[in-house]
Amino acid sequence: KAQQAWRKIIARMRYKVDGLRNRVDVTTTPEGFKFVFQQFVKQLREKPHLQDLYGLVQASTYDNEANLPDDYIDSLMESYPPQLIAAYLRGQFVNLTAGTIYTAYDRT
Repeated sequence: KAQQAWRKIIARMRYKVDGLRNRVDVTTTPEGFKFVFQQFVKQLREKPHLQDLYGLVQASTYDNEANLPDDYIDSLMESYPPQLIAAYLRGQFVNLTAGTIYTAYDRT
């Protein structure tokens, strides 16, 4: 669904303004290795020439800490398991599906 939506969005972005490139800005949370990872990370690794068309700015909640309530980050750190801390607080792409039931289970 995300891939289809993306294709529709970029097909409809066709403004022509002197000095501006035709572009779309997207803000999201890196949830797993789904569309955002495939489109903006993996594809750019495989096809570096696309860097003229696509870019990724990764940031963490810590980058916005000055604008947040004093206890915001600490409360999430206390509430979230490690995978969600990595994704939602640190802005990292991590696997959010493996071990979702038994997160502490180690097969070894």
